[in-house]
Amino acid sequence: MKETLGERKVCKKEMAKMMNAKFKVEKFTGHNNVVLWKLKVRDLLVQQRLHKALDGANKKPTSMTDSDWEDLNAQALSTIKLCLADEVLFNIVEENTAAGLWEKLEKLYMTKSLTNRIYLKRQLYSVRMKEGTKVAKHLNVFNTLICQLSYREVKIQEEDKAITLLCSLPKSWDHFVTSISLSIANSLKFESIVGALLSEEVRRKPSTETTAPKAIIARGQSKERGKNKGVFQIKIIGKEM
Repeated sequence: MKETLGERKVCKKEMAKMMNAKFKVEKFTGHNNVVLWKLKVRDLLVQQRLHKALDGANKKPTSMTDSDWEDLNAQALSTIKLCLADEVLFNIVEENTAAGLWEKLEKLYMTKSLTNRIYLKRQLYSVRMKEGTKVAKHLNVFNTLICQLSYREVKIQEEDKAITLLCSLPKSWDHFVTSISLSIANSLKFESIVGALLSEEVRRKPSTETTAPKAIIARGQSKERGKNKGVFQIKIIGKEM
């Protein structure tokens, strides 16, 4: 069933409203995480109802006119370019379609070569959580590497992923790792380990309650001869004066 002229006008109005909505995506510089950046930009295009442009002209909906498709492509292309830093824009300046630009970025910054896969795997297996680092921060680094490997068609098995995470913990977590290994008879689940890690971090947090300094009032006598006047001394325990 084809769209009527009125339906297309309503659709364009809705798209305009979405374009006016503010969604901030960090610009891709060529050095930050391209996988996460692409996920965010795709979501932005979905919010603006422009994501179909990424499929290319050969998948243009039959109900859409050529003029409407050109508008859709131009808006999607513009949105992607606005999310790129200048040093990246220079590399894709000749691309005039959203699909072409998307593919070019993938070829330039998301290589699936064996060298790249080996490099990411070495990073994953060598990553270590430093003492005092928050669990959430370490998980962010760990999951980023998993995500990059997954895009490059490298799948890490559930148990291997959980064991690798446990092995990345510092020495102060040795007792926790031992407890986990003894309490779980069957295979490890990554999500269960993550939940246990976060719970353990909360348990380890020191009490926020502060002990108020205690004042001890002692009555003494002046050392000066001929004086019997009492001298009061106040000592603060738990706080240096």
